[in-house]
Amino acid sequence: GLPRGGGLQLSCPADADARARLARFCSLRRGRVALTGAAPPPPLAPAAVRRLLDFLPAVVRDLVPSPPDEADAAPAGAAAASPAAAKSRLRLLLTEHRPVTAVFLGLSGLGERPCEVSDLFAAQRAVLAVHSVATALRGAVLRLITDDKGTRFLISCGVPGFAAADDAWRALSIAIKCHAALAELGVGCAAGVTTGYCFCGESGCTSRAEYTLHGRRVNLAARLMTRAAAEGYAVLCDDETEQQTRTHRPQQAFTPLDVAAIKGFAEPVGVFAPALPPDAAGASTRGSSSDLNQSPSGARLIPPPL
Repeated sequence: GLPRGGGLQLSCPADADARARLARFCSLRRGRVALTGAAPPPPLAPAAVRRLLDFLPAVVRDLVPSPPDEADAAPAGAAAASPAAAKSRLRLLLTEHRPVTAVFLGLSGLGERPCEVSDLFAAQRAVLAVHSVATALRGAVLRLITDDKGTRFLISCGVPGFAAADDAWRALSIAIKCHAALAELGVGCAAGVTTGYCFCGESGCTSRAEYTLHGRRVNLAARLMTRAAAEGYAVLCDDETEQQTRTHRPQQAFTPLDVAAIKGFAEPVGVFAPALPPDAAGASTRGSSSDLNQSPSGARLIPPPL
């Protein structure tokens, strides 16, 4: 609070208009300003409140009390929590930072240019192939988008309902198996896989939202996907994914590449190319043999739903 006996002492401006405005909120004594506190501003009209609510994020907007006229119209004894507020609390529960493994999967060969899909039936078969592989290995397909950069999937292991101790190994297996499945359809594929803490939660508005991932590790997965496509690799992963995969799959081989300076990371990032099984190695210009069909001993591939 303010000190007693006049409050905070500041220099008083010489301008008459400024002095008049200050006099509404403070007292002027002997050429000095004493901040004595201001009356609270008048409440906004309900219509103005509703207009301002449109600029708030959905999670915050639903927690704001209804304007007075709407609150008065509510029946007596009605429950304090509205369905919208309940949904907001659920969104807050789903919004968190948690360790996940992200897979950015880029497809090529669906059209003459990356942004084109010339055969919708071929695209549908490719989408079903990716979805089938991800479902079999308990991965969550979070996004499918086609824009000027091409057709890409965002897949994750580790989000609620899809988390287990071997998230990194399962995500890496999804990327490798998708590469093999798409090659049989004549569709090219390159993937980047990263592991680390990410923001997980809803993104969007009340009419259209998606559960997605945000963070440096997600951006890194996209950059590794771009590098894999440019250099002819099927899959590239970061050092954290490599380390966690070896914990659950010690026999999985990796080829270390040069430590790369990545935008957004203060330190260089280790990049690895996982060895491919025989059926997938032929579809990539780089890769070697490794079996990924069996689950590592003790790994729980199908966690119970949350």
